[in-house]
Amino acid sequence: MNCEDGFFPITSVHRLDIKEALHLSDEKVAKITDDMMRDIARKMADDYCEQLFWDTCRLSRNTSQRGKESISRRKPWMPDNGSCR
Repeated sequence: MNCEDGFFPITSVHRLDIKEALHLSDEKVAKITDDMMRDIARKMADDYCEQLFWDTCRLSRNTSQRGKESISRRKPWMPDNGSCR
């Protein structure tokens, strides 16, 4: 994804993230396959989109320009109806 397509990455997940979050040993982390990591990332993305995305989108819009005019006043394309388009 690149910004020329209109998409911007939000985050990523690494085996070290899983190791730390789940307190796994190096041996257990070494057994996590790329397919398992893709599945974990997909589930995390689904969970984020289903539960947090829209609230975070609205919150980010209102707080990302601290000390400046609110983005909501400058960006009329970002409605308050649960859509970031």
